[in-house]
Amino acid sequence: MPGVLTQLLQTSYAVHTAGPYNCGVFRARARLRDWFGPSRRLMLSLAAVTLLSAASLGWLGWQMLRQDADVEAQREQERLEHQADLAVQSIERLLASCEDRLADWVSRPSAPVPDPTEGGLVATFTPATVVPSGSSRLLFYPELPRPPEPSSQLFADGEVAEFQQHDSRRAIEIFRQLAQSPDRAVRAAALMRIGRTLRTSARHAESLAVYREMAALGEAPVVGLPAELVARSATIEVLNETGRHDDARQEAQALNDDLKGRRWKLTRGQFEYYFDAAAAASGNVAPATPEDLAIARATASANVTCVATWVTAPPPADISLRATLCTQQNV
Repeated sequence: MPGVLTQLLQTSYAVHTAGPYNCGVFRARARLRDWFGPSRRLMLSLAAVTLLSAASLGWLGWQMLRQDADVEAQREQERLEHQADLAVQSIERLLASCEDRLADWVSRPSAPVPDPTEGGLVATFTPATVVPSGSSRLLFYPELPRPPEPSSQLFADGEVAEFQQHDSRRAIEIFRQLAQSPDRAVRAAALMRIGRTLRTSARHAESLAVYREMAALGEAPVVGLPAELVARSATIEVLNETGRHDDARQEAQALNDDLKGRRWKLTRGQFEYYFDAAAAASGNVAPATPEDLAIARATASANVTCVATWVTAPPPADISLRATLCTQQNV
């Protein structure tokens, strides 16, 4: 009994002498012990398990999405490979058909030219040029025989008057006489010089009339080109020089269309020069190029000619090479 009484007195004394700070610490420690009691620990454990489960489900979902994307990519790859196989088979059938028809044609020289398959071209390669079958024409040709043109001596007097004597009137009179020639090439060359002289003299309206007359000569050769092409190109230049830009654009667009329509036989350099010039004059910053199939035909002709030139010796003049250029759209 005295011992218990002594313990109570000591506890009472300690509480009485502890002060407000020690009491506060005592109460905080008591609250902390209560907060981390059994119920709180259970709640924290449940929260941790929930977070871990949510993270695991998120990771599994991401893995499934990635696997779905991989499967879709694999299916797309298989689809593309299948389409490529179909395209290869179609090309092989087309080439086999072309080869059979070409072999039959070559074995019977008197046989008529076979009709090309859709999108194809049958051409004869001679030592001088490429001759497409029927009415077909290429955008451009690997080589073209240069047509005979009148001697420059015919125009010497007029050019002396034009360039050395600076007598445009006398030069035009001389060229006018030559423009009456029955030879279309002489007429084309004379008209070209008249138009040039009139432009130099700033007589633009008269030069346009001369170029119209020159264009009417069609494919008559002048400086190695069709007279119509040279005249129409010069007309565009004159229209721009006189400020008639709308008319120049219309004329350039028409010329561009005729070039794409294979109106004239030109080499690749000639075609590209006049096509780009007409496109620029028509105001097309990025002009619409000719159809890919037409370019493929012309390029294939040039490639075949190059192979024949480098691999084989020049054949005799009476021998020609027949070939079928098979191209097809949407294979």
